[in-house]
This record gives sequence, structure tokens and C-alpha cells, in this order.
Amino acid sequence: MKNLKFAFVEIKGGFGNQIFQLSFAQYLKKNGFFVFINVQKNWKLGHEFKYEAFGFKKSNKLVIKILQMIYKSSEGKKFVNFYRKFFDSYFSKYFKLDQLATLGTKTINYFDGYWQDIKILESQKEFIICSLKKMPLFQKAFKKTILSGSTIVHIRRGDYVDIDEDLSVDFYKNAINYCKKNIKNFNYDIFTDDVEWVNNQSIFNEALNIFGPSSNNDLKFTTITNMFNYENYIIGNSTFSLIPAILSERENSTILISEPRFRHSHRELNFYNHWIRIKNI
Repeated sequence: MKNLKFAFVEIKGGFGNQIFQLSFAQYLKKNGFFVFINVQKNWKLGHEFKYEAFGFKKSNKLVIKILQMIYKSSEGKKFVNFYRKFFDSYFSKYFKLDQLATLGTKTINYFDGYWQDIKILESQKEFIICSLKKMPLFQKAFKKTILSGSTIVHIRRGDYVDIDEDLSVDFYKNAINYCKKNIKNFNYDIFTDDVEWVNNQSIFNEALNIFGPSSNNDLKFTTITNMFNYENYIIGNSTFSLIPAILSERENSTILISEPRFRHSHRELNFYNHWIRIKNI
């Protein structure tokens, strides 16, 4: 058992978060772990999204519940020291990237985080693209001819407004102006969760299309695949457009990000140096 390493990876959140987690799961597999994924609410991405395409075994829900129960018990004061020492010798639970210094030292490893590390994603980029191409809609998206100058502007408000992390109007204004000056045949579509707000901002008057949210999960999945059909990306601070930008980037692509990514937290990512930073004040 000493040489065996088992990894149980929680898959949760929206599309961007799940791609980071699936990349991390493959990273673990490449590093000698026997990997199982636990898919929570897999309906969120629609029926068209097939987790089987990534080749991981789904963990038994009972096993996950037992691991969660044992871990919770081990944190309590009543947990007998003998069992605590035995448990600590074989089991680790991880939440954050900075905990990975001890990766591989235990037999059973439970990962319940988001694992937003672009270096890890980049190292598994080919795996993610090949897996996505096993799904018909993604296969079709990756085959489409990308039009010169075509650009996504992704605007996420909703819950970000509530926590004061929505991007400023000036960020979008400066990003669009940069693109106008530096991208040949520049044109753009907007993907947003707040169509009304977008329509009330004059800076977006030149958008060719404005794509809003859908309550239908399969239509949401179609929207995601459509986001892979662009040359350039203004991605702001959401992983929803970050993943298409990374996986679809070409030699002549221009990617713009906000700086800082968030005003009130330190959830920064190790973005590529060649990406364009636009101030978010």
C-alpha cells in the first residue's frame, strides 16, 4: 500500500472551474495517482457534456461520504489520538494550491478545491482539447474557420456586482479601444449575464451580437462551445471565458485581461506574460 496513491477529485462549479479541476485530475494521473472524480450536479453543464470523454473513473458516492465523515471527525477534539495518528499517516485532504507541497506523501488523497493554476492547465492542454473533441458540439467548434478580427467581450455581473467585483466600464472602454487600434478587421460579440446593463452602455453600441444567459442547460453548453470560435478575447476576471481563450489561442490572437483581476481579494492567476493587461479601477 505504501507505493499506491489514490486521488479523489471533486468536480464542481461552472464550466471554467470544472476544466481546471479535470486538468488537475489528469496532472495527478500523470504523477502516479489512481484518480477518481466525484461529479457534483453534473446537470449544470447540460446533457451534451460527457465526463466519460476525459477517461476518469467516477468515485463511489458512499466512499466520498465516508472520507468526508472521517475527515470531519478527525478535526474534532473527541477523536482518539491513536486513530488520529493512524488516519494522518494515510490520508490528506487538500483545499488550496499552496497545500500541494506534501503531494504524494499519503495513500489516500481527497481534493476539494478549484485548482486554478494556468501552468497545470497548460501542461494538460492537449489532453483537455482531445477530450473535448470527443463531444460532437466541441468537435464541430474546433473545426470551424476562425474569422480575422473576431473577438469576444465577456461581461459577468450578477453575483460579482453583489461583492463589488464586477469590472468597471472604463476597463471595457479601454480594452475595446486597444483592440480597435491593434487588431486588424476588429469586430466583437458580447457574452453576458446582464443584457439590459450592456444595452444601456453606449460603449457597446458597435457589438455585432449580444448573447445573454439561458435557463436551459443544453443551450448554455451550446453557448460555451460557440465561445471557441473567436480569434481574440477580452476575458476580464471570469474563468467562463478564460478557458476558451487559453484553449483557442493562436499565434495571431490578442488576449486582454483585467489588472488586478479582483479588487478585494488576492485570487490572482499566473497569466501569460504576452497577454495584455488593462487597468481595472
